[in-house]
Amino acid sequence: MKVPLRYQVTNYDCGPTSLLNGLSILFEREEIPPEVLRRIVACSIDWIGEDGTPGKRGTTHAAMAHLSAWLEDCGRAGWLDLSCRYLTGKDVTLAEGSSLRGAILRGGTAVAFIDLDGWHYILLTGVEEDRVLAFDPWILPEPFPVPGEPSVSTGPAAGKMPFVDMFFKEASLDGTEAKTIQSTLNTLYTSLPSIGHEGLMGEPYTLDEMYSRWDVSNAGAYRHYWSRRKLAVPIVEDILDRAEAVISGRSTEIADLRFGHDSYLGPLNILLGLDGSLTVPADPDDFKYVYQNYNTCMAGNIQLIFYKSRKPGSDILVKALLCGREVTLPLPGDMYPYYRWSDFRKFYRNLCDSARTADNLH
Repeated sequence: MKVPLRYQVTNYDCGPTSLLNGLSILFEREEIPPEVLRRIVACSIDWIGEDGTPGKRGTTHAAMAHLSAWLEDCGRAGWLDLSCRYLTGKDVTLAEGSSLRGAILRGGTAVAFIDLDGWHYILLTGVEEDRVLAFDPWILPEPFPVPGEPSVSTGPAAGKMPFVDMFFKEASLDGTEAKTIQSTLNTLYTSLPSIGHEGLMGEPYTLDEMYSRWDVSNAGAYRHYWSRRKLAVPIVEDILDRAEAVISGRSTEIADLRFGHDSYLGPLNILLGLDGSLTVPADPDDFKYVYQNYNTCMAGNIQLIFYKSRKPGSDILVKALLCGREVTLPLPGDMYPYYRWSDFRKFYRNLCDSARTADNLH
């Protein structure tokens, strides 16, 4: 089975992400040995940043050269059916007759190190006359269309720092230090119920204050995930492809399970438009009615359930669940919570195609 191309998860892993994307194009998932993934991750992101932090400049040329030689050895050893070369200088050209152009035209891929207002690895996937097709693993957040914060952001709870007052009676702290301490201890406080110690740090907030703080936090999460919703395009495309395979009879799988981080569950929720989240409300006070960050935290889940009637020619129906709760989809129909598969497929296929065209995602 083919795996959708992925985006980098930090500012610095464009190199290994592009290498893995190249392998995803060339091979089925079952054909790639786990050692290949382990080696690529272990040997990359090795460039020391200017502040001395390991990996903060990404992956060095030496690391890419080493991985190229190692993948060539994998081909010779029979682990993978491939040949790999590391090109530098005048050999890096797509001119007619060049080895790079020839490899891509024969169905190969190439990881290129290019200057896009900063050096960056991308994956070359094809050549068409005078242009090259590429997949850039970096995705720019889209500007959020509605400015402002919920009205409670200026309320009495906004500047309250109960933990700073509780633990630092006489300390002299500047504003940044106080905010850092308050934020860190607030995270600990909100985690206590999960480990059976609710109340250990007292009751620093009233219920109204807790709700106000959540409202502001939820708005921030909504802006963040809405602007990055296109991260979920490959996931939705994979859902469509696999569903089409089963419905057409090309596959006998009756269930597909996908596991990922909550940082992808949020964008997926919004790209699917669950409960209206794809359309941003004009009033920041209304963000909480279309998106709730507690539904896309760790252990959250989205389910798409398909229904097929025994009657020949009947519509296949789809229902969406968010953490087990029925939710709306931005689709036509009068059978909520059920929607026609034909409408589902058309809407989300067009949505993904539009996203790829707008962002030049090949």
